[in-house]
Amino acid sequence: MASPPEREVAALESCFRALSAADAVPAVVDCVLASSASSSPSQLFHALLRSFPPSQREQGLQAQSDRHAAICHAAALRHLLAQLDSPPKVREALRLLLWRVFLPLLQDIIEPTHPAHFDLVIEMMCNAVSDTGCWDLLGATIVSFCIRSSVVAMGLSAADANSILYQSIMEADFPAETLSCLLPLSNSSSVLASLLVDMLERRRTIPTSQEGAADLAALVQNLTWDLAKLVLKMFTHAQEYRSCATRVLLQPVLISLTDVSSVTVSFGAVQHKLSRFGFLECIWNSCISLFPLGPGERLDAYRILSVYFSTLKSGHQAAVLGVGIVQEFDLKNVSEFWDELRRGLVDKDSLVRKQAFYVLTISLSIFTSSSGNDSCQHFSSRSPAALPAQIKANAGETKRERWANKEAKSLGVGEMDQSGENCSNGQDRWKVFLLLYEMLQEYGTHLVEAAWTHHVVRLFECTLQNDYLNHTSCGAFHAQMESWERILYWMAVLWERGFSHENPQVRCLVMQSFLDIAWERYKVCTHIIPRGFVLGPLIRGLNDVVHHKDFGIGGAYSSKTIKDAQRFFRTYTHNLARCDRIHLVWSLASAAKQDSFGRAGLMTLASCVASCTRQSETNDVPCAISGKAVTKCDGCVPTEVRPTDLLDVLWILSERSKQHFNPKYRLKVCEQVIQVATSLINATEIPLNQLLHFIATIPREFTDYIGPLRVVVQKWFFQKEECSPGDTLLSKLIDFSATFVSQKRNEGSNVFDDEDVDAWEAEARRWARTLLLVTEEEEHLKRIFRFLEAYGYKLSEQCPSGDFIPIKFFIIVLSFIEELELRQRKLVCRSNTILRGSDTLNGLVLDDLNKMFTESLLLILENMVAFSKLSCSIFWLDVDNKDLPPSIKGKLGGPSQRRLATSITSSVLQGVCSVLFFFSLVCFV
Repeated sequence: MASPPEREVAALESCFRALSAADAVPAVVDCVLASSASSSPSQLFHALLRSFPPSQREQGLQAQSDRHAAICHAAALRHLLAQLDSPPKVREALRLLLWRVFLPLLQDIIEPTHPAHFDLVIEMMCNAVSDTGCWDLLGATIVSFCIRSSVVAMGLSAADANSILYQSIMEADFPAETLSCLLPLSNSSSVLASLLVDMLERRRTIPTSQEGAADLAALVQNLTWDLAKLVLKMFTHAQEYRSCATRVLLQPVLISLTDVSSVTVSFGAVQHKLSRFGFLECIWNSCISLFPLGPGERLDAYRILSVYFSTLKSGHQAAVLGVGIVQEFDLKNVSEFWDELRRGLVDKDSLVRKQAFYVLTISLSIFTSSSGNDSCQHFSSRSPAALPAQIKANAGETKRERWANKEAKSLGVGEMDQSGENCSNGQDRWKVFLLLYEMLQEYGTHLVEAAWTHHVVRLFECTLQNDYLNHTSCGAFHAQMESWERILYWMAVLWERGFSHENPQVRCLVMQSFLDIAWERYKVCTHIIPRGFVLGPLIRGLNDVVHHKDFGIGGAYSSKTIKDAQRFFRTYTHNLARCDRIHLVWSLASAAKQDSFGRAGLMTLASCVASCTRQSETNDVPCAISGKAVTKCDGCVPTEVRPTDLLDVLWILSERSKQHFNPKYRLKVCEQVIQVATSLINATEIPLNQLLHFIATIPREFTDYIGPLRVVVQKWFFQKEECSPGDTLLSKLIDFSATFVSQKRNEGSNVFDDEDVDAWEAEARRWARTLLLVTEEEEHLKRIFRFLEAYGYKLSEQCPSGDFIPIKFFIIVLSFIEELELRQRKLVCRSNTILRGSDTLNGLVLDDLNKMFTESLLLILENMVAFSKLSCSIFWLDVDNKDLPPSIKGKLGGPSQRRLATSITSSVLQGVCSVLFFFSLVCFV
């Protein structure tokens, strides 16, 4: 026969499944106690405690009835706990209740699909602790267990874990079996967050004189400290940890710091303090470290800021912002905060853009209220904004425009205009900005068209109508829409977002509105437009084919957009010093290396680059002073650009034009490139090899005889600069032949192959072409002829067969012969008869030049013949091993193999080149 407590327990357990709500449990328990004279509350408590099966956690409590029964079981124990009269017994009973009942319940019941069960268990547990006043016991049991679970789940090191208070505060008889079943991070975080929220509510209502109030306050402070440390450490971990901290822990910690203002904890004899502003600074530093890592991390950073500002907005604004007190850290006056918001608003990821926009709108509302401006309304993109009066009744409107304007007014677009107000303060300008941005982000094309142009003009013109806008001594928040620089920074956000809009009609509208601004009138504003915007979004936007529908019509490789862009860049660079102008041109031209440009885009880029050099006078402001000015308005220090660097990017720009086969198109691009080179680069400062490569990218039909670029290129080469005679371009070209022939290869390596020969031939052809562009007198060429004669006399004596020096000698002579023959053929084509032709600019007579060269070759002909016979003996060389590898005999697949050894290859190539030399010589003479 069962003992009395066992009978009561069995009766209660049968009732737990039948009860519809846990609120009915206390009445049932009281009835059982009243009907049993042999069972005390203490006996029934311990009997129910023993009957709560620890195996329920392993079984999972999957059935709804099992969950309900377990919650009712815990409710019965909590009710019996309140009836115990001995304080030591109460404390011990609470300890057992926390370990054996509430912790297993939390382990089993925490599921996203049953939040009500979880909240009920948390409330029941806190009620049990509150009734006894043993808040320190809650910290030493459930709180410590959840903190330990979080630390283990995150894999924190011992050094990091030592800064967490409840990691070291642990009850002495911590159940060993529980250590092997720690909670997952999401579950432990949910328990800790719910406990903190519940304790904060109780702390507000419990009088300070009540028993346990001091312990509750201490537990709130200690738990706030630990959760703040956990949150900051989660921000440095992977995405799932950051998400857990943002969704679950961050808001309760912020609310707690709102209530307690600052937290002080002790680790031994050392005290540590955490204020709400200090925690905000730590959050911001975490966001700063996340922004540059990638799109996922940027999105997490904006979500963190969203939770922060949402918490402020939901009734905790005044306390956290600290109105009327000196703040340790004020986010609204941190310039990087506004910079990151601008970057987020133009991010490629739409989720990042939406989060950044939300942070901007809610932060504007909060910051404006905290500034003490009672007249400021809530910032919203749907707040009234301005439409110019002249468009209210426009008889020329189309039906589509009338409907668009009507719908736009329904969003509050025209209300400010009706009141006669203008964008005279920062609030009005923010309203216009938010309205335009949200229209770009959310609404249809017709609404953008209805509001865009007029609002942008209103926002832009306010920068000149208000004198105080030029004063930037105010804080970063007030400066955002109270200074020219910052207003243009935010306008650049609108322009950039419009340039990359999904709808081509919107892209056209935004680009045209930007280019239609009379920039000549606003030169002060033009100079402080962010350099990053000009070099990035604007250039990429101009590469969009939708802006160049009239490009190429009638053979005109231009468009209205190109002409407007040229006008903007001329104004943009009007007062730039030479060094800043060179840096801007280099940065613009570098875009051809980084991005892929279409026909119209490449022409636009070349035209804009050339426009930066079309100034009658160059500002002589020292580069150091000018660089400081650029840094002030753009936040970056322009690096010094060497002439060689500038020519490199111009070479790329000219090389890109080869992708388009129309000669008229290529001519126009090359005209722009040569114009930049002649304006900003001294040809004598460029290494000869680099200069030859650059000229080679210009099609030779543009620089030969009556070529359209010949005169321009020659004037560039003939620039009179103060330099020693040996440093002139002509001197370098004359000395090239000797340097080219005698240039040493790697030590001990005299062998070469067909790739080496091709490279030498290309280099020699570039030299010959440039030489005849630069040479003004026959005397200059005589120096080269004398070198060829002297070298040819000793060729067979100095160089053995197979050496690379003789073949380079042949190559340079052949390249000169080819250049002379090519020029002679062009003269014949131009005159239709073989006449005595001359280069009118250089003053060289081609026939006389051919005669001089022929005479020099005839002087060394005998030595050349002797050397060629020696070189050609390789053709009759008998090779012992005549077996060819399978890859040559016809085996398909696999890498091909050379048919001759490398040393034999060099000898054969030298023999071939000598035969080619005599063939060309016979044809030339």
